[in-house]
Amino acid sequence: MKDKPVQIDLPKMSSSSDLLKAMECVTFAVGSGLISPLEGESIARIVDTHIKALELNEIEKRLSTLEKQNLRSHLFKNA
Repeated sequence: MKDKPVQIDLPKMSSSSDLLKAMECVTFAVGSGLISPLEGESIARIVDTHIKALELNEIEKRLSTLEKQNLRSHLFKNA
């Protein structure tokens, strides 16, 4: 069974502060009766998945930077 679409305005989600704003929008929508608690929970899971993807992307960038720094350090020591 397919769920019906839920219309809710969320901010662009590209940083952790944006994601906090998105969760505030979901909480407000549930609290004011614009969407049901079940719909809010579903949207919150989507936002949470987005948060995890952003965090993973940030970790990968940091790891890549550290690996490059380590490689440079190793090359300079052996030069």
